[in-house]
Amino acid sequence: MRNRELLDESERDWSKLSGRDWGWLLVSQPQFANKCNWSKLSGWDWSWLLRAQPQFANKCNWGKLDERDWSYLLARQPQFRDKRKEARNES
Repeated sequence: MRNRELLDESERDWSKLSGRDWGWLLVSQPQFANKCNWSKLSGWDWSWLLRAQPQFANKCNWGKLDERDWSYLLARQPQFRDKRKEARNES
Protein backbone atom coordinates (compact mmCIF):
# COMPACT_ATOMS: atom_id res chain seq x y z
CA MET A 1 0.00 0.00 0.00
CA ARG A 2 1.11 3.54 -0.60
CA ASN A 3 1.33 5.99 2.31
CA ARG A 4 -1.61 8.05 1.07
CA GLU A 5 -3.75 4.93 1.02
CA LEU A 6 -2.59 4.05 4.51
CA LEU A 7 -3.61 7.44 5.78
CA ASP A 8 -7.01 7.30 4.11
CA GLU A 9 -7.75 3.83 5.44
CA SER A 10 -6.40 4.43 8.90
CA GLU A 11 -7.87 7.81 9.76
CA ARG A 12 -10.77 6.06 11.44
CA ASP A 13 -9.08 2.96 12.79
CA TRP A 14 -5.31 2.95 13.41
CA SER A 15 -5.56 -0.63 14.68
CA LYS A 16 -5.91 -1.89 11.10
CA LEU A 17 -2.28 -1.07 10.34
CA SER A 18 0.19 -3.95 10.45
CA GLY A 19 3.76 -3.59 11.64
CA ARG A 20 4.88 -3.30 8.03
CA ASP A 21 2.28 -0.60 7.39
CA TRP A 22 3.51 1.33 10.44
CA GLY A 23 7.11 1.08 9.31
CA TRP A 24 6.31 2.40 5.85
CA LEU A 25 4.08 5.15 7.17
CA LEU A 26 6.47 6.41 9.85
CA VAL A 27 9.45 6.50 7.51
CA SER A 28 7.77 9.33 5.62
CA GLN A 29 5.20 10.55 8.14
CA PRO A 30 6.82 10.42 11.61
CA GLN A 31 4.22 12.78 13.07
CA PHE A 32 1.86 9.79 13.42
CA ALA A 33 4.12 8.03 15.93
CA ASN A 34 1.77 8.83 18.80
CA LYS A 35 -0.84 6.60 17.13
CA CYS A 36 1.49 3.63 16.63
CA ASN A 37 1.09 0.26 18.31
CA TRP A 38 4.84 -0.41 18.53
CA SER A 39 4.33 -4.04 19.49
CA LYS A 40 3.17 -4.80 15.93
CA LEU A 41 6.59 -4.07 14.45
CA SER A 42 8.78 -7.08 13.65
CA GLY A 43 12.56 -7.00 13.70
CA TRP A 44 12.59 -6.26 10.00
CA ASP A 45 10.03 -3.47 10.42
CA TRP A 46 12.23 -1.95 13.12
CA SER A 47 15.39 -2.15 11.04
CA TRP A 48 13.61 -0.53 8.10
CA LEU A 49 12.14 2.25 10.24
CA LEU A 50 15.27 3.02 12.25
CA ARG A 51 17.44 3.27 9.15
CA ALA A 52 15.37 6.28 8.11
CA GLN A 53 14.05 7.56 11.45
CA PRO A 54 16.57 6.75 14.20
CA GLN A 55 14.77 8.99 16.67
CA PHE A 56 12.38 6.09 17.35
CA ALA A 57 15.13 3.97 18.92
CA ASN A 58 13.71 4.54 22.39
CA LYS A 59 10.53 2.71 21.29
CA CYS A 60 12.33 -0.30 19.80
CA ASN A 61 12.14 -3.83 21.15
CA TRP A 62 15.73 -4.68 20.22
CA GLY A 63 15.20 -8.35 21.03
CA LYS A 64 13.04 -8.71 17.91
CA LEU A 65 15.95 -8.04 15.56
CA ASP A 66 17.75 -11.06 14.09
CA GLU A 67 21.15 -11.07 12.36
CA ARG A 68 19.69 -10.01 9.02
CA ASP A 69 17.83 -7.12 10.65
CA TRP A 70 20.94 -5.97 12.51
CA SER A 71 23.08 -6.11 9.36
CA TYR A 72 20.58 -4.03 7.45
CA LEU A 73 20.21 -1.47 10.24
CA LEU A 74 23.90 -1.13 11.12
CA ALA A 75 24.90 -0.56 7.50
CA ARG A 76 23.12 2.80 7.71
CA GLN A 77 23.03 3.49 11.46
CA PRO A 78 26.24 2.15 13.04
CA GLN A 79 25.59 4.04 16.27
CA PHE A 80 23.23 1.21 17.28
CA ARG A 81 26.06 -1.34 17.67
CA ASP A 82 25.82 -0.99 21.45
CA LYS A 83 22.12 -1.85 21.31
CA ARG A 84 23.03 -5.04 19.48
CA LYS A 85 25.46 -6.00 22.23
CA GLU A 86 22.85 -5.25 24.91
CA ALA A 87 20.20 -7.32 23.08
CA ARG A 88 22.59 -10.28 22.83
CA ASN A 89 23.40 -10.07 26.55
CA GLU A 90 19.71 -10.07 27.48
CA SER A 91 18.88 -13.18 25.45
